Order: sequence, then structure tokens, then C-alpha cells
Amino acid sequence: MRPDWSTTAAVLSSKESSARSSSSSSATFHGLIVTRLNDFYFQFQRIAANYNQGVKVVNAHFSNVSIPHQIAALEQRTRELKALSLDILNLAKCATEWLRI
Repeated sequence: MRPDWSTTAAVLSSKESSARSSSSSSATFHGLIVTRLNDFYFQFQRIAANYNQGVKVVNAHFSNVSIPHQIAALEQRTRELKALSLDILNLAKCATEWLRI
């Protein structure tokens, strides 16, 4: 979950102004900051772990050896789809002639 910095800044500034009024609330304010920084750090760690997992998957499935084979297969499928679309156009023309639409 992405932190809302504008809300966080507003909360921190309101806490800061009330923290100046008493020393007990100052400790609470500093505890809040430490807690939020820890949460942010753990979120960053989770993002880094997800990134590393993504890189491993990409490297496993899209190596320099397999990419040319996959591109060749994609080109072949594209040729087949083009031929099929031309067949469909020819059938549509025949149908319009046959039905005289």
C-alpha cells in the first residue's frame, strides 16, 4: 500500500505542534515517527523482494537463447493470423455476392 504523504505530513505537523506543549506527548510523537519509519522500511523491503522475484522469473523464462525461438514462433503465428483474416475477407465477399447484399 502506497503511503499518502500529504496526510502523513498533516498528521505529523499536528502532532508536532501538540508535542511542543508537553514532554510526555513528545515521547509519543517520537515513537509515532519511529513506528512510521519502520513501516516504511518494511514496505521498501517487500518491494525489493518482489522486484528480485520478478527479475528471477524474467531471467528464467526469457533468456538470450529462448527469445529468438519465441520471436520466430510469434512471427509464424502472425503469418497464420494474416492468412486467416484474408480467408475471412474472401468468405465475406463471397457471401455478399451470393446473398446479393
